[in-house]
Amino acid sequence: MATVAYGKKQLQKLGTVHQQGGKYWVEYNGYCVSFLANGENRPDQSMICEHTVRIGQEADAQTDYFPGSYWPNLTQAIRYASRP
Repeated sequence: MATVAYGKKQLQKLGTVHQQGGKYWVEYNGYCVSFLANGENRPDQSMICEHTVRIGQEADAQTDYFPGSYWPNLTQAIRYASRP
């Protein structure tokens, strides 16, 4: 599995990486591409929950609406956000 350090390096290629706790994300091409650190927030930990969502879409737990897509790896999430 890819590490948090690798994920941060990949996101830095797209723009400014933001972090809140163990969540890392970047806004790119109208999407928010993100992932979570698995367990402790350390560079050698693996990353999980690679996700893309259009900027401006927000989840609504009242209606079970959770926009975006989860991906098996960060490369696929980035490719999705990079498509024309």
